[in-house]
Amino acid sequence: MSAVSFSFGFCLCRLYLQFKRCYQHEDQRADYGRKQATLKLREDGKSIRAIAQTLIIARTTIWNVLKKTETSGVLNNRRRTGRLRKTAAVDDRNIVRAVEKNPKTVSDITNNLQRAGVSQPAVHRRLQEQKFRGYTRGCKPLISNKKTRWR
Repeated sequence: MSAVSFSFGFCLCRLYLQFKRCYQHEDQRADYGRKQATLKLREDGKSIRAIAQTLIIARTTIWNVLKKTETSGVLNNRRRTGRLRKTAAVDDRNIVRAVEKNPKTVSDITNNLQRAGVSQPAVHRRLQEQKFRGYTRGCKPLISNKKTRWR
């Protein structure tokens, strides 16, 4: 281990901390930059406790990062699966095509898909994903201009 690599690792950590200090508690998972810094410090021969004090991360998080890189060799967090979608990609495209042809058919589409088990909010989410926005008509004034003059 040379003094140059140690000083580089130390500078890397200090720069990282300057940018991330105000966002310490924003995300529970370690982000990609922290993982890289953890691996760099571990390669420089620092202990898990010293890395935890330097990066202000819990020791268990550092242990998990090191363990994951040993087993899988990948630093990135995998994408979470989440709940399955009610509509397939083909259904999403069909919804968008129908709305592009005639924007007033949204209620007809939602009624047809509700029979198939897809809810109205799901249809609106699919349209919002494709940057379609629903607009409501402006309110019609209750009083005409003629009557406002009388008042």
